[in-house]
Amino acid sequence: MNASAFFQRTAIILLTTYAPWLQAAPIPRLFNTGVDDGGNLLSNNVVDPHYAMTASADPDFPGPNALTLLPGFPVGPWIAEGPNSRWIAPQADQSSGNQPGIYTFKTTFDLTGFDPATARISGQLATDNSLEAVRLNGTDLTGITSAGFATFTSFAIPLGSPFVAGTNTLEFDVRNAGATVNPAGFRVEMSGIATGSGERPSILTQPQSQTVIVGDLVTFSVEAIGSPPLSYEWRFNNGPIPGGTNDSYTITGVTANKAGDYSVVVSNTAGQTNSTNATLTVLVPFPGIYNTGLSSNRTLLDDGLVDPHYKLVVNPNDPTSNDSVVEDSTRFPIVWIQNSSKSKWIGPASDTSAAAAGSYSYQLALDLTAYLADTAFLAGSWATDNSGSLFLNGADTGYKSAGFTAFSTFTLTNGFVSGANVLEFRVNNDTAGYAGLRVENLRGTARQGVVSQSPPFIVVQPQGATRVITEDVTFTVVADGTPPFSYQWSHDGATLDGKTNTSLMLSPITVADAGGYRAHVFNALGSTNSAVARLVVIQPQLGVFNTGVDSTGAALGDGQPDPHYVLISSADPAYAGPIVYACLRGRPRFLPVSPHLHH
Repeated sequence: MNASAFFQRTAIILLTTYAPWLQAAPIPRLFNTGVDDGGNLLSNNVVDPHYAMTASADPDFPGPNALTLLPGFPVGPWIAEGPNSRWIAPQADQSSGNQPGIYTFKTTFDLTGFDPATARISGQLATDNSLEAVRLNGTDLTGITSAGFATFTSFAIPLGSPFVAGTNTLEFDVRNAGATVNPAGFRVEMSGIATGSGERPSILTQPQSQTVIVGDLVTFSVEAIGSPPLSYEWRFNNGPIPGGTNDSYTITGVTANKAGDYSVVVSNTAGQTNSTNATLTVLVPFPGIYNTGLSSNRTLLDDGLVDPHYKLVVNPNDPTSNDSVVEDSTRFPIVWIQNSSKSKWIGPASDTSAAAAGSYSYQLALDLTAYLADTAFLAGSWATDNSGSLFLNGADTGYKSAGFTAFSTFTLTNGFVSGANVLEFRVNNDTAGYAGLRVENLRGTARQGVVSQSPPFIVVQPQGATRVITEDVTFTVVADGTPPFSYQWSHDGATLDGKTNTSLMLSPITVADAGGYRAHVFNALGSTNSAVARLVVIQPQLGVFNTGVDSTGAALGDGQPDPHYVLISSADPAYAGPIVYACLRGRPRFLPVSPHLHH
């Protein structure tokens, strides 16, 4: 393949691969050194028809002819001739060389019919010895160098370079180093592309349809090319949008009336191009979605006020109160995430520095009446002191909180039911002291629709579990359909008397509790059975005991001596052992032991 054809093909491949929409073409009459008009290699000792030597340091060879070489030295240390170009020099016999100094090689190319603002050239070159300068239309170009004559050096003349309409001149100044006559030469392989002048815009990337929730931020964007400058006019349902004159259009705080079709008209002096429509679907949040610490009109509550949306249904600090209180922001630990303009910490009291240890349960009521529960979506961020677990309608979602120094995120897409739903945050306060919950960026939606009358169907199945005897286990089923529902749990097919709630709790577990558990759910229109949740019960190895339990595995009373553990070495001479006692700060069935009662 000849050189011109090679580089034209390379340019076409690049265009085809990366930007077939550009309507760009190879720059005509941009040639490698040492080729004819067809891109074929010239013979030896032939004047290059495309390059003129306009400056010479050798008075015996003043130019303007630049010639291909005779065979032999210096090709050898110089890059071998071909296949796409040849060396050119002040004379063909470079074994005798030329005087040291600057030699300028000039070529021209034509951008008639092209937009010079879209032109760019890339290639590779070699010199003996160095490349002193490169000029495009008399302007020095920076960043183009040569590694010498033994290897090619890549270069680029990018978009924005001083290309002009019509004829362009490209000059290369080559320095022949040394103090006496020695070989001098120049070699270049290059190609370029440009877009035709007067090209109307072409759209590379169309604006994309999006689905958002009321209050979200949405951005539509377009990518286009054509003869500059390009102008943009964004349209909503075919009407112009005031101020929508950039390549992107952003809506902050989306409202329901922003739903519709968005498009953009891209224009220049050559014409205009319309984008395709991008449809914006705006979903309305279902009722009940609030961050912690907000009033009903979604403003931040003052410290000490009761959060009206989060009910503290389990409150070890005050079992008589269901109030979630906005915590005193001047007193809570500095290690907690600071309150923001979107949410605040809540807890069992304004000051929780001495809040009781135990498990707290915060519930948020969500209303999916007139919504299709199987299309519901809910996501948010939360933080807890200490650990936390997230439940939906009594079923464990598997989401856990990372604690109080950073938010954890959750996304729920199943487990919802028609009508009333309960999102529950169970927060464990490990020891007496600060306790709290923070929920932020809570957002959710569902498609509105009329729920038809139907028999019950299972939304969340009860999950199997493995437990050690004396531990607890809870199985939960979530059903939807037409309320009200009734429930009946069974164990290995046998009805369990009195077990008629959505959850079944077994405590403490015995070996006889192992097996399969199933919920039968029914309403006035029919019934259904849940999947079987299997309970595996593990018996502790005989003679192996937790600390702080008696021989049956039951928790010792506070201060009782542990019958299974002895203290054989002590750093405290006042409590040398061997007796150890159940501490006053312990969890049931897993009490720590201590050489003395109080610590």
